[in-house]
Amino acid sequence: MSAAVILVLLLACNKDKPYKKITPPTQVHFNGGKFQNYNLNTNPAPVYAVGVGTTDVAASDRTVTFKITSPTGAVAGTHYTVSGNTVTIPANQTIGNINIQGVYSQYTAGRKDTLVITLTQPSIDVAKFQDTVILVIKGPCYDGTINQTLLTGMNGNYAHSNDNGFGAYGPYTTSIVSTTVLSASTARSIINNVWDDGFGSINFIMDWTDPNNTTIRVEAPTITPADAGILNSAYAGMKLIIRDHPTPGTASNKFSVCNSVLNLRYQLGVYNPATSTVLGYFANVGTTIMQR
Repeated sequence: MSAAVILVLLLACNKDKPYKKITPPTQVHFNGGKFQNYNLNTNPAPVYAVGVGTTDVAASDRTVTFKITSPTGAVAGTHYTVSGNTVTIPANQTIGNINIQGVYSQYTAGRKDTLVITLTQPSIDVAKFQDTVILVIKGPCYDGTINQTLLTGMNGNYAHSNDNGFGAYGPYTTSIVSTTVLSASTARSIINNVWDDGFGSINFIMDWTDPNNTTIRVEAPTITPADAGILNSAYAGMKLIIRDHPTPGTASNKFSVCNSVLNLRYQLGVYNPATSTVLGYFANVGTTIMQR
């Protein structure tokens, strides 16, 4: 018997044999990209929908569970709202939404947060190819996008400046004379009338290498025209010198181009012009909060 005849016989024997139907398992997964961006450009902020899908259709509603964590410290009810920890896939459909709404007022000063949203069991088996979404929340302004235009916009008077560290004082007016970009994440800001006692202009270095923790520090110890006798009569006729405070303390040294607020932190000392020496520094943590 030829090979051709054998093949025909084999086909004839199997033509009525039913094929086994394979039904894929029901699984749930996120729709869209793993990394998603949520910009809060209006007040109240728009609701952001994170899509959740299933691999099949069912005749009844199905509930999918999820959890949200935040490595940046965003707190549900404070920085964003979300309805529970489940999402419903309606009957005869394959898609549901996790609705998240950012709290606009929390993001007007340059804050940025990351939410890690993960599908969990028990609910429907989770498809490992897309079980997590990383959602980045930013406000209308973000201190990670600082440029010369934004920095120039910070120049001018800050009529609601207040001091602390040597006794509360203010409000009074300080001013930013100029701000110049030095690198991709630093700039020099020349600030006039810090401490409201004839200090003149002091150079500060602004650093936004970490946009969530910007810093502004006195660039170098600077001798001021102010008389040190104002702090201690024993130093009358000598000069006050200002520098970045070397110890952590509780005061911050942050700035934000988003709300034009600067928190300066420094240490004052005594300079003796007669001997061209620094006699020492006061232990106080001097602070000036500059606001428009």
